[in-house]
Amino acid sequence: MLQVALMLLAVPPMFAQQTPLPVLEENVPLPSANDPVMRNRFAAADEALASGLTTLASGFFTRLSLEFPQGGASHERAQLGLATCLLARNDPDGAAKILERLPQSAPRQIRLALARAIMGTQTAGDGDALNALNPALLSASDLPWYHIARALFALATDSASETQTEFIRTEFTQARASYSDAAQHYQAQHVRALEYLAQIRLGPPPDAAVLNELRNSVATNENNPLGFIFAKQLAIALAKNKRTAEAVAILRQRSFISPAERDEADLLTGYILGAGNSGGRQALYNVISNKAPPPLQNLALSALATAPASGTAGNPPAEIYEKLTIHAATAPDPRTLDMLNLVRATLAYAANDLPGATRAANDLLENTPESPLRSDALRILATVAWQNNEPRRAAGHLTQLQQLLTGPAQTRTALVAADCLYVSARIPAPNPSAYPLAAAAYAAVQPRLPTPEERGNTLYLRLQCELRTGNATAATALLKAAAIPPGIDTDSLLHCEWSLIEWLRNNGEAPAARARLDALLAMQGARMDTTHRIRFLWQQALLALAADDTAQAIQLAAQITAIMEKLPPSAPPALLAQTRAILSKTILLKARAMLPSDPVSAHAILNELRRKYPDEEATAASYLLEGRSHAARGDYSQALRILATAHQRYPRHLQPPLSDYGAEALYEIAQQHIAQSQSGTSSQPYRQAIEALEKFATDYPRHPLADAAKLQQADLFRITANFADALAIYEQLLTRLPDNTPRRWRAELARADCLYAKATLTPATRDTDLNLAIDAYDRLFSLPHKSSDLKAEAGCKWGNALAARRPDPQAGGRAPADIAREADEARWKVITQLLKAPGPDAPLLGANARYWTARTLMNLADSSKARNDNATAATLYRLLLDYNNDVQNTPGRRLPFQNIAWRELSQLPRIPPAEASPVSSAPGPSPSPSLTQ
Repeated sequence: MLQVALMLLAVPPMFAQQTPLPVLEENVPLPSANDPVMRNRFAAADEALASGLTTLASGFFTRLSLEFPQGGASHERAQLGLATCLLARNDPDGAAKILERLPQSAPRQIRLALARAIMGTQTAGDGDALNALNPALLSASDLPWYHIARALFALATDSASETQTEFIRTEFTQARASYSDAAQHYQAQHVRALEYLAQIRLGPPPDAAVLNELRNSVATNENNPLGFIFAKQLAIALAKNKRTAEAVAILRQRSFISPAERDEADLLTGYILGAGNSGGRQALYNVISNKAPPPLQNLALSALATAPASGTAGNPPAEIYEKLTIHAATAPDPRTLDMLNLVRATLAYAANDLPGATRAANDLLENTPESPLRSDALRILATVAWQNNEPRRAAGHLTQLQQLLTGPAQTRTALVAADCLYVSARIPAPNPSAYPLAAAAYAAVQPRLPTPEERGNTLYLRLQCELRTGNATAATALLKAAAIPPGIDTDSLLHCEWSLIEWLRNNGEAPAARARLDALLAMQGARMDTTHRIRFLWQQALLALAADDTAQAIQLAAQITAIMEKLPPSAPPALLAQTRAILSKTILLKARAMLPSDPVSAHAILNELRRKYPDEEATAASYLLEGRSHAARGDYSQALRILATAHQRYPRHLQPPLSDYGAEALYEIAQQHIAQSQSGTSSQPYRQAIEALEKFATDYPRHPLADAAKLQQADLFRITANFADALAIYEQLLTRLPDNTPRRWRAELARADCLYAKATLTPATRDTDLNLAIDAYDRLFSLPHKSSDLKAEAGCKWGNALAARRPDPQAGGRAPADIAREADEARWKVITQLLKAPGPDAPLLGANARYWTARTLMNLADSSKARNDNATAATLYRLLLDYNNDVQNTPGRRLPFQNIAWRELSQLPRIPPAEASPVSSAPGPSPSPSLTQ
């Protein structure tokens, strides 16, 4: 009876994972900050900052800072962005601490001088550094900050004079003029607000004599407009002396002569107290609700947009968003409605209310479609979409934004939109149809990019789009065209060549890859820098290994070793840092090449590797390579000894990747015990394998193979008839494996197999277990998945399980003929769904699907013969033979059992043609076996 369980065994074949040979780079990556995902994250941070979303932007820049090593350009860029966010949020101290750690640069010096000026810690050196900068050489994003820094530095260091006042006014005017594009209207508004705030907070605090003089002037002019002017000056003077309560009291005690005075007093109160203070927010609300002139309302809105995202007074952004939403519904001044909605969007974002930010930005686009702020609204919508893992939607918003921009800003936005399309092919779910769209977008923007490196980077991404859709012909044409016109840097072209060769090697076109690489090295090898030459020699060695060209692989390994051992001190630092790793990997490569023909010498080389480079990753991989070598020759005891050494030497508490090799050695130990059991050389069949798999799943619960280990352990329990433990593991896996994934289907199928085997071996629960198995097979066959392998296997077992039911005619149940009819109906479904004539709609059957489909067809033929329905049996055998004849020129499409079908057909009585026509005598409604169905 155990044979039934063994027949249903679904344990995967002996662990056949390629030796985890740690190659130099399986694929040469782009510089990480130029990867589409990273570039989009930088773009999202930049756009958030440009749109006033300083809280969101600071979060982006903080995370980016952690992902790049200190000292690199990407880390510096992220840190500079974070410091800019802190300056915009009135945290000069935090900004200065970041900036002081960064290397010298114009952007850093501008922001550091500004931060120190605000804090009053400026030095003459800061001023000299600012004055030494040439504004004509600054980037468009740095120019406004340059003028603001000069203005605030002057305010913080000099006493008021007519000349100095004019200088400050001119610098602020130039800062606003730097945002000349209408799309940057919102940033210009922020400069106005910053200018107003600077007048309040910066500059030397007036002494007691000045304060007394101002008080007297306020009292003397109590009932005329001049008195209000003096009151504002006194409030500002008190604020500079950090006497905030007195400053606010002066403004609140004033008897206003006009609504204009009241509005200005509220605005000044809001700026003195700040949007983080409830009293300051209320004063700014008053400016808006009292319908002050639009310039004052816009200044109030700009101030409210800087409200901190947290504090003792609840969540200010959420509160302000709610109030402004109410105000937006009460017919506000059309000249401020767009600014109001944009501030609502920024505040909703600060409060992590992404739907609210979307509503507010859409309100701006719908209610004020001609507003100069619509570009900022589109930036917010694109950033929200990116934050929500909707890159395709983000690309749509960025495409609209392009139409509002010109020059470099338009080009940059087009590139980010193309990146979003590229990312949308993988996020939130695989969607390969997005790659052609991304390729077209990259092709459109590539000629407009300013540098060869950027154009080369974009070419690389176009190539990736073609390769990810399997279009190697188009990828090759891209490189052929790129080699003709100038404008693509050599480094990017070599990255592209590597990527294409790697794709060809990994997709069964090793000869084409080898030919392309040989031609490339013959043409450019002598001109390549050392780093690229090493990489391509390594790729050449792997291709030689794949072609079983052992001699060339060994020769190339020696060539790589000679180059690495003679590296001069002037070699690239990154290459020098990898010397030991590359040399150890090259020794491993040499041993791998020698193993098939001279295992003794190969093992000696592996021992030498362990002696010379004990702590390298290649050394860890050497144990797995040697263990598999011994197992392939049937020497399981030696294989287990080597693998046990690896598991002990690289325990789980080590840092990856070394600990990963210890984990994989334990998994490999289980596979060798399984191989021993299947070969009959184990005294304890499967027990040691089960124990090793249990230890693996327990010690490495987060390892990618943990679920596979539990599944394999359950399969071993099943084939040893321990159905209770097997079912317990299957049920446990099904509670945590995600739906509609291959591993989930595999677990469901194994559980059904277990129930089927249990039904066969356990009479007491036979009917219950068999019905559960039938339901599971039926469900798996009916799933709308694309796995023909699973559908074919589940369908075949579904028919077999239906046929295994016991008849019960006395109780009014199924008669034997009913059981046979229902089983054959299920088998017909399998055949008619999977066995179709070759064509565009026919499923491409894998090896597993071909086996189970053919087996289903043979089972159906056997069932027909059992009913003496030789006409149907003959038609079924011919169906298999005709199908194979139709696909004989298509590799990998023929069905198994062809010889059996010929033999069975020849042994059947001769069937007249009329009787051998499409089946009508099969029990129940049976479809025709025509391949065109």
